[in-house]
Amino acid sequence: MKVAMRISMARAAGLAAASIAVLCVGEAVLAHHGAAAYDRGVTLTLKATVTEFVFRNPHILISFDAPDEQGKVVHWTAEGGSSSGLARRGWTWKTLKQGDQVTVVGNPARGLEGREMRVMAMTRVILPNGQVVGQPDTLRETPR
Repeated sequence: MKVAMRISMARAAGLAAASIAVLCVGEAVLAHHGAAAYDRGVTLTLKATVTEFVFRNPHILISFDAPDEQGKVVHWTAEGGSSSGLARRGWTWKTLKQGDQVTVVGNPARGLEGREMRVMAMTRVILPNGQVVGQPDTLRETPR
């Protein structure tokens, strides 16, 4: 009887530990957002002036100004991949600096059309020297 009780308690403890692990992992998965907020059917190519470059995890951020179709300056923030992932593709904290004239290519967030501040998922950036730096699997895309 004591052996059976120990096995049952061990099984219960293992089940409790597994349940806690599943809940913790599930929460982490839910906490990370997906790409549903971005319109992957639309790719914008914007001539821009960098206003800020944040090179840290979980995502790099490029803030920039770019004119809209009427010539009015629109403030944008482009979200890129992780700094560690992009570092493996040649990015550093020195890749961009305030005032750089670049071309930013990406997919705009849904529902921000016509606003003074807009957001996009960055796929690549063309630097002033013509060098293209980008996310994984996007450097071969042709902008629309």
